[in-house]
Amino acid sequence: MTRLEAIRVVAAHLSDREAVVATTGLAGRELLSVSDRSANFAMAGSMGHALAIGLGIAIGQPERRVVVLDGDGALLMHAGSLSTAGHERPANLVHVVLDNGTYDSTGGQPTTSATTDLVAMARACGYRAAHCCRDADELGAVFRAGPDRAGPVFVRAVIGAAPGPPPQRVTARGSLDSQAAACRAALAAGR
Repeated sequence: MTRLEAIRVVAAHLSDREAVVATTGLAGRELLSVSDRSANFAMAGSMGHALAIGLGIAIGQPERRVVVLDGDGALLMHAGSLSTAGHERPANLVHVVLDNGTYDSTGGQPTTSATTDLVAMARACGYRAAHCCRDADELGAVFRAGPDRAGPVFVRAVIGAAPGPPPQRVTARGSLDSQAAACRAALAAGR
């Protein structure tokens, strides 16, 4: 599956109450192209911090499921966040790593995900469940098992290259400050 297909599967399983934090680059751009809602926060210019931001929301709003869309390169850049998420163990956190083995947003340089067992890392850090999904059906099954399963849940979604031109940049929707303010307001209002 492509990153866009994986994001579409995730978006199809979101309720109005769930928050989504997407890593910088193509993941955030593709999220907003298929699911432009105020409880989505697509980062720009801060690779590796999606999990830390999502973890903060999950801890601060335990009644709301929080989905983090991460990349393999971004996760490897700040792998210490896995340990923090596993230690804190928020039951409402789902961490999806879109793994194509490259830093796709910066030119396709290879990551080390081919020789790093991300699922085993998540388990070793204390995630309650960890899965590897190689197609849309497997990814959908994890989400259908759903919001009642205690997290944190880790999902490695193996993806291929994205065909075609990327969607518009996150900043085309407005300033990052205004987008962050809209997301904070949606989360505070319970949307």
